[in-house]
Amino acid sequence: MGCIAYYRVSHLEDFNNYSCGHLVPGSGSELKIVGEDGEILPVNQKGEIYMKSPESFTEYLNDPEKTKAAFTEDGWFKTYDMGWMTENGDIHVEGRRSNMIISGGMNVAPEILETVLNTCTGVANAIIVPVSDPVYYQVMCACIRRGRDSSVTEEILTEFCKTVHNDKPSLFTVLPKFYMFLESFPETSTGKTSRKELRAYCK
Repeated sequence: MGCIAYYRVSHLEDFNNYSCGHLVPGSGSELKIVGEDGEILPVNQKGEIYMKSPESFTEYLNDPEKTKAAFTEDGWFKTYDMGWMTENGDIHVEGRRSNMIISGGMNVAPEILETVLNTCTGVANAIIVPVSDPVYYQVMCACIRRGRDSSVTEEILTEFCKTVHNDKPSLFTVLPKFYMFLESFPETSTGKTSRKELRAYCK
């Protein structure tokens, strides 16, 4: 699949972590944001991103069931990415639908808080996973891999998150309830961090 959107940044202060810019002009690509019922959502409302593109793949090799699940009947590809589009066509991608955490009735994209935690001194990598909770349904556990010679603690990270939240209250709404420090993160066969295995560690 080729490039379907671009984002040109002229000034660093204008950079937005979650913006992918606009659809490439003349690419023939289309994009829409849909709700749980598949209906198109208004601008600036979060939902799942569907797309069509001449450069999109047409099927999974020898897997018709997976192919059927990935496309709508009228040919829209379900990206499983969550995001929104502004009134001027600026596309924002917040995170993966499969990673969403439901806490206190809110859908929380862990990628946002992971980005915040990864800016904290002493943190080499942070991954947020859900933990079952009888009241909130799910709460968040921050899995932390410390940087070299780092002694960053739960108390430091808690205060760091609170400070960022106070400065930018619209950035994220839920803070981690638990922290777990690991020497390394489990990986999938493709070398990506396995959120599934990390979640099992947090039970």
